[in-house]
Amino acid sequence: MPARRTRFNLGTSLEHIAAPHTGESFNWGGVDDPNAFTEYCSLRANCCFSYKDNTTLNDRISVFSGELNARNRQQVLAGAAAGIAADCLEAGLRLWTGCTVKKDVNRAMEWWLRISTDTQLNGLPVPKNIMVRAIACLANSQWELRITPEDGPDVWNIDSVYRAGGFADTCCSLGFVPPCVLFIGTRILDLQAQPNAALQGFRHPRFSALTFLREAVKRRGLEVEKESKRRDEKIEKAPNAYICAAPGCGIEGTRKSALLRCSGKCPMDIKPSYCSKECQRAHWKTHKPACKPSAAVDSATTEPIGSQTTGASVPPEPEPGTSRLSDEDMQLRTDGREVRMKVPNILSNEGKATISSKTLPPEFMKEIRDMIEHEVSVRR
Repeated sequence: MPARRTRFNLGTSLEHIAAPHTGESFNWGGVDDPNAFTEYCSLRANCCFSYKDNTTLNDRISVFSGELNARNRQQVLAGAAAGIAADCLEAGLRLWTGCTVKKDVNRAMEWWLRISTDTQLNGLPVPKNIMVRAIACLANSQWELRITPEDGPDVWNIDSVYRAGGFADTCCSLGFVPPCVLFIGTRILDLQAQPNAALQGFRHPRFSALTFLREAVKRRGLEVEKESKRRDEKIEKAPNAYICAAPGCGIEGTRKSALLRCSGKCPMDIKPSYCSKECQRAHWKTHKPACKPSAAVDSATTEPIGSQTTGASVPPEPEPGTSRLSDEDMQLRTDGREVRMKVPNILSNEGKATISSKTLPPEFMKEIRDMIEHEVSVRR
């Protein structure tokens, strides 16, 4: 019997971003396929680390690459077959993403299920830290499988969403809350809150039973509120240090070091900060009287402001809802600087939501905002 499905239209939403590799050769971790390596890193980062882990993307990539180099696919699969829990987890990660092995999502889930349901492997207990990561991977897999190529992005398998929520709830009950679990929980709670009749399936009592997941999302929400309050108090004291000075930018730094400060001789009380060189160039005419033409945005920037703006041309405005960014503009950052911005809440069409990232380039974040604003205006 086919799984019951609920039809509703969520429109287009951005959930996963991968920066394509543009070089001629690629061999991170002994992997020839850069997209598989990117997907592998994303899966591990979202499912195998607590949301409180602040390790930078660059450091994680180095670790992942070294571990992939250290053990080839034959060694990992042989270890999994022998009942080694860590290798069962790793085999699933590689099979799900097609990293060093042929992609096989069903086999990946089989390995994860083996160490998430069995308390013993070859007579040995499955370590809890391995088990919870496998359960998180299963939650993520069920969330991704809610959409099938046959039905398209506007049709969700509500049973798959519930299974994702169930695995996520189990993770929370065991004290492990990675980013993917918070994402799944937040989306489920958002959908439950919608009055749309087409979403009534998400208000079924089985979703209300996900109490550990609900509490984890609520707890994280309170943490964000406290962090936001502390940050707002700091902004009041030094707004130039936290908000990009370019008009209409909207990018903010979560801390002073997140933005690039002008290193010219302008007075400290009016010294601007920028999220990118592009914003610095856009603001130069306004800031120039208070600075010197040879001032730079950041000590690491060797090109002076004056020469950056000389002869600069403004690209034509794109059609609404389309992109004008190049592949280079969409390369992920590895500097660890976290920035954020507000966008329309695409689920409720009311109020604002906040996007924050340590990896997305500011120009791409603004592109996301522009496309969301366009979609919301079209709906209205």
